[in-house]
Amino acid sequence: MRGPFFDGKVTEYPDILVDTFHKYSKRYFLSHFHEDHLFGLDKLNPTEKTCIYCSDITRQLLVNQKKYKRIHGSLVALRINQNHLVDLGNTCLCVRLLRAGHSLGLSLIHISEP
Repeated sequence: MRGPFFDGKVTEYPDILVDTFHKYSKRYFLSHFHEDHLFGLDKLNPTEKTCIYCSDITRQLLVNQKKYKRIHGSLVALRINQNHLVDLGNTCLCVRLLRAGHSLGLSLIHISEP
């Protein structure tokens, strides 16, 4: 069940959503493989431009679930503790996943401008 405190929007970066997939976004980020962070993912209709960024462990967990088969081609595994440039079309973001250690594959997502 989703908590009332975070709706997936990042005010500073309106073209992305984090841990929610029930609305259209240019780019999605998934912190980890827990049901309360996967809201709408099983109903997402990805296009060839859809990207869902997550850790490699989270990607592997999703790929092993038939329920998420339609999004396999949209999953982009980011390496932990490395900077990655994410193109939003009109701008780029610098994204770094930081190991949180709370559960398997859980990453804090640090987003900044390059």
